[in-house]
Parts: sequence; structure tokens; C-alpha cells
Amino acid sequence: MNETKKLIESIVEGIQQKKGQDVKIIDLRDVDGASTDYMIFCHGSSNVNVDAICNGIAQQVVEDLHFDARTVEGLRNAQWVVMDYFDVVVHIFMEEYRSFFNIEDLWSDGKITQIEN
Repeated sequence: MNETKKLIESIVEGIQQKKGQDVKIIDLRDVDGASTDYMIFCHGSSNVNVDAICNGIAQQVVEDLHFDARTVEGLRNAQWVVMDYFDVVVHIFMEEYRSFFNIEDLWSDGKITQIEN
């Protein structure tokens, strides 16, 4: 199994452990102009849950793969947090912000995989 696939599995596990909802993985490798290979989207029920999901992902990736995200942005308000793992970028929203910004539709040319809750 390649490193990116392991990373994606680790991220999804971290999301699920902290009750992240509506997990979508978008494969952007064949999309012109994409700044990363994959994007993962999920949402939490509150800013506390978004923060917990972020921490769950970080802990799981360190445990499984022994490295940290390159950058993490948005923790101050925890309404929309972005974690950059180079080949994989994770977006964690509060549900109403996810609906409002609808970022996933910008990347609908990619191959979308829906993960069961």
C-alpha cells in the first residue's frame, strides 16, 4: 500500500473516531490545476467537535505514519479548519459553514468517494 493511501486511511479513521460526519474523498490527480492529489471533506456538529476532529486526525496520523501536517489553519474559531498533508488536504467544517461555502462543488470534476458514517 502506498503512503498516500495509508495517509487517507489514517485521516478517515481519525475523523470517524471523533464522530465527523459526511466524509467525502475527492481524487484530483486527473484534474487540471489542482493543487493537491486528494481533498477530504467532513463536518462536525460544533466548533468543539471540529477541534476534536482535527486533533483526532493529527493524533492518528502521528500514531500510524509518524509525521505532522505541514500546516493547520482555522483553529482559532474552529468553524472551518484546513490541514495540509502535501498530497492530501483535509477540510473540517461546522455543518452550516460547509453548506454555505460548498467548496466541494468546486472540485466536482474529481472522482468522489463517499464514506459511510
